[in-house]
Amino acid sequence: MNPFRRIFVSVKAQLNEVAGDFENHEAVADAAIQELEKLAATTRVRLGRLDRELKTLDERHAALRKDAALWAERAVRVAAEETRALECVRRLEAVEREAGQLAVSLRETQALRQKIRAELDRQTTKLEEAKRRRTLLSSRQFHLEYAQLSDPLGGTEAVDAVFDRWEIRLGAVEPDLAAGTGYDDLAAEFERTEQAESLRRRLAGLVAASNPSQSNTETGE
Repeated sequence: MNPFRRIFVSVKAQLNEVAGDFENHEAVADAAIQELEKLAATTRVRLGRLDRELKTLDERHAALRKDAALWAERAVRVAAEETRALECVRRLEAVEREAGQLAVSLRETQALRQKIRAELDRQTTKLEEAKRRRTLLSSRQFHLEYAQLSDPLGGTEAVDAVFDRWEIRLGAVEPDLAAGTGYDDLAAEFERTEQAESLRRRLAGLVAASNPSQSNTETGE
C-alpha cells in the first residue's frame, strides 16, 4: 500500500472515532504528524542504506578499472610469450565484463536513490506543512475556546471593580498612616551626615592599619 495511503487510512480511522468532536481534532492532527515523521524516518534509513551501497559499488568499479589497466599492461609486457599474454588478455576481458555489469548496477542504484531522495523531500515538505497548520489551527482553537469561557466573577468588569475597591480602601488609610509616623526631615538629614562622618573615620582607620609605614611617616615617628 502507498505510504500516504496508509497514513490516510490510519487518520481516517481515528477521525471516524472522534467524528464531530471538536476537542479531539488536535489529537488526531498529532497522530497524523507522528505517522508522517515515522514515514520520513523510514525513508531516511533506506536512503542511507542506498548511499552505503552506492559507495561500495563505486569503489568496486574503480578497482575493476584499475585491474583492467593492469592486465592490459601485463599482456603487452609479455606479448612475446603467447601463452602468458593470452591468459592476461582472458583476465582483462573477464574484468571488463564484470566492470560493465557493475556499471549497469551503479546507474540503476543511482536512479533509485534520486527517486527516494525526491520522495523524502516531498515527505519533509508535507511534514513541515502539517506542523505549521497544526500550530495555526491549535492557536485558533485556543482563542475560540478562551472567548467562549464563562467568567465566574461575572465578567472582567467585576474583576476590575474588586481591585478598584481595594485600591480606594488603601488610599483612604495611607494618609493617616503617614501622618502618624512623626517623621522629621531635618533630624534625618543630620543623622545621615553624622553617619557618613563616622564611616569616613572608620575608613581612615582601616587604611592606616593596612599601611603602617605610611602612618608612621605622617606622625613623624
